[in-house]
Amino acid sequence: MPREPYHISQIVADLLARTGVARPQATRELEMAWRDIVGGALADVSRPVRVFRARLEVLVAHSTAVQELTFRKSEILQKLNQQWPERRVKDIKFRVGPIK
Repeated sequence: MPREPYHISQIVADLLARTGVARPQATRELEMAWRDIVGGALADVSRPVRVFRARLEVLVAHSTAVQELTFRKSEILQKLNQQWPERRVKDIKFRVGPIK
C-alpha cells in the first residue's frame, strides 16, 4: 500500500526543528511540560523531539534512563495529555541519542 505524500510545509518544519534553526512554540511548551512531568533528574538526561502521528519521540542520554522512563510511560502519558491537551499523545518512543 503506497504512503501518502508529505506536504512540503511538514518537510520544511521537520527539517528546521531537527537542525534547531527554528523551534516552534509548541516544542518549547512541550519541553517545559516534559520537565514538569518527569522531574529534574530525568529531564536533564532526556529531551522531547517531536510529536508525529500521536507518538512523542524522546531522545535519552543513556539506556538506564530509557529503562526508568519506560517504566513510568503510562504515568507520563497521562500527565502529558493533561498538561498539553491540544496535542493528544497516544504513545512515547524513547531512543538513546545526544542531548543538546
